Amino acid sequence: MTLVYLLILAVVYIFLDFCLRKKLHTKMTKSYWRSFKGRRPLVVTIEMVMLAAFLVLIFVIPPAYTSVFMFLFFFLLYVI
Repeated sequence: MTLVYLLILAVVYIFLDFCLRKKLHTKMTKSYWRSFKGRRPLVVTIEMVMLAAFLVLIFVIPPAYTSVFMFLFFFLLYVI
């Protein structure tokens, strides 16, 4: 069921991104990594590792603890 929620979230994100880019008349960048221009590569790498770990923990840990990991994930993103 979590996979379905993540899929729905991804579709909504892509749809909103497309609509906002069309409304604001902005173009897509050629590369995903260029959107991190001006940020330290180490910080971006840490954030990607944290995201991957969070997604793995969602599927491994029982659903009762998902909110705890979500809180930790967003807290650590805020700290970084």
